[in-house]
Amino acid sequence: MIGKFHVGSRTVYLRILAGGQSGKHLHIDFALDSFFPKGEKPKATHKKAEIMALLNEAIGATVYLGVIGCFELPIEELPERGLVRSLYTEHKAGGIAIKLVEGKLTITGAPVRYISWSVAEDGKKIDFEIEANKKGIVKIDEMYLQSLLDWINSQFRLFVLTRGEYADE
Repeated sequence: MIGKFHVGSRTVYLRILAGGQSGKHLHIDFALDSFFPKGEKPKATHKKAEIMALLNEAIGATVYLGVIGCFELPIEELPERGLVRSLYTEHKAGGIAIKLVEGKLTITGAPVRYISWSVAEDGKKIDFEIEANKKGIVKIDEMYLQSLLDWINSQFRLFVLTRGEYADE
């Protein structure tokens, strides 16, 4: 089930997979239009009303929650002293150059479990994937998707951009 929505000036795609073996699984993919390469945007298979009806059935449910956020950032916008930028530095010895172009960091003691990164095909940007679990059980409400988007963005700012509530501690 794929839907295309307009939220303010942005176009958003929502993919929903419901059911699973238990019949109680709800998987939601949420992506901004800019995430997709030109010519590779998904086609909507369902109308907004159909998708919202399914999501509305989930309101009030309590769930275990896993979130994956994908981000892309020009290399020059990475913090100079940030972990990814420091790992990406090229090392030269004689006529040999070595550069780490992708990696996966594991994190304990925080909601973020993994941060994977790789240099994009154009060589000018870094693609990031952040996998996180919110602690405990989460209750779904009307602001569920917006809250998750805000939360995963805050994790990206904290762990990649080193900006956020705990960045200076």
